[in-house]
Amino acid sequence: MITMLVAAALWSPAPSLAAGDEPVRLAWSWKAGDATTYTSTFVQEVVATGQVESKNRTEQRMTHTLAVVKTTDGGGALVEQTIRALAIDTESPMGAMKFDTQATDDEGNAPAFKFFSTLVGASVRLTVGPEGEVTEIEGLEKLLTQSASPGESAVTSQARLMFSDDTMKRTAEQFFGVLPGREVKPGESWTRTINNKVPTLGVITTTSTYTYAGAATHRDSPAARITVASKSTLTQDTETPMSRVFTITLEGGDGAGEILVDPSTSRPITGSVKSEILILVTPKQEGSPLKPIRQTVKAENRFERADPARPADAISPSAP
Repeated sequence: MITMLVAAALWSPAPSLAAGDEPVRLAWSWKAGDATTYTSTFVQEVVATGQVESKNRTEQRMTHTLAVVKTTDGGGALVEQTIRALAIDTESPMGAMKFDTQATDDEGNAPAFKFFSTLVGASVRLTVGPEGEVTEIEGLEKLLTQSASPGESAVTSQARLMFSDDTMKRTAEQFFGVLPGREVKPGESWTRTINNKVPTLGVITTTSTYTYAGAATHRDSPAARITVASKSTLTQDTETPMSRVFTITLEGGDGAGEILVDPSTSRPITGSVKSEILILVTPKQEGSPLKPIRQTVKAENRFERADPARPADAISPSAP
């Protein structure tokens, strides 16, 4: 998965949610052939002040189908993710880039449009454990190698970051880990922790607390409501050249949102989580001519399940 929301679970029907605030079982129960299509969006705005003055905004959107190829021992599954469409809109001091693989033209970004268009229809496979842990991703290098072409190194580099093994695994586990894997009552909570290694900074650890908030509705259909509260901390990498000059700390780091789940199938329907962090980069040497840097990062991850009646939802995975 890329830095946006790209993963969701596909499994067989689970017990229905009773009216009111009855307990509900929210757990993976995979079934070969199940497939669901989602549109996932990641929006991030980064504003830096001090020694560096800049503003960057990125919006990435992907439509993708996830299909269960087969179940695995212990209650897991092999899940195939197929890209259906990609759109990216970026603004930075270096310029802007905007394209959509579903658009009729490339809006002047021919290299990027050409590269990312070749990813449409491509697939990778995720080995997912019974509690949502992703233990292996197959096909990433093949996907990027086949799509790359001479003269597009900058685009290829961006794609390698978006589709790196670490990025894909981390974002996948954020979603497969949404469900507790057991029956829960209203007010019950469970947690998941994700470590994100950021070059030059260190490791940002985000712990998310999910709470079953009871029965809800979505477009006149029953839903199970899960609230999300997250907290991020930073462990600075002391082995980088930057760490010898600057002390890097993180303030804030709070996130919040909610996810709606179809109680008849335990499939996520829709969700949104927003977060904001402040990164402070302070010179270690007193009297340094370097100014401190304040970097504010605001982000939103959201997803929406496609209408089950759409033809894309009936797409079967390729053979194991």
